[in-house]
Amino acid sequence: MQEQVKSTLELHWPTASNKFFFYSLKLFSSIQKHPSVFISYSWSNSKHAQERGTVCPPGAIGWGDPRQVKQELEKRNISCWLDCDQPAAGKGLFKNITEGIRNSKVLVAFVSDEYAKSDNCMMELRFGVLTLELPTIIVVVGTGREWKESEVNIIHRNVHYIYT
Repeated sequence: MQEQVKSTLELHWPTASNKFFFYSLKLFSSIQKHPSVFISYSWSNSKHAQERGTVCPPGAIGWGDPRQVKQELEKRNISCWLDCDQPAAGKGLFKNITEGIRNSKVLVAFVSDEYAKSDNCMMELRFGVLTLELPTIIVVVGTGREWKESEVNIIHRNVHYIYT
């Protein structure tokens, strides 16, 4: 699954050779109650969030809005967990995030300088990569490169990168 999600994120849409995978994933997704992919990102890197009032520092918006990528994955029947789609009431934010990561098959982290500075984003990355050892894909967004000298770059072992 990790390679197929990576391929989708790289915008290599299904060909005849991987249609079987997406068909199988669709069947699997229909019988599971939890999303396959947990999307971890900073709202500062989402043009969609910016359009709805999130303040984004200069250089935060680069290629690949995480919310748009979620839509593209779901068009291919790959279910995704995204914070803004979760009910705020009930269990609480951190319990929802913990369950979302724990029940996912793959973690996709949209990494940036803003991501590396976010306590919540780093908590998600640590829990998914270090605690649960989830297969992880790092998608580099934004225009800064300070994140390369942060904890993000230490945690990345066995992680696949997509540079944008």
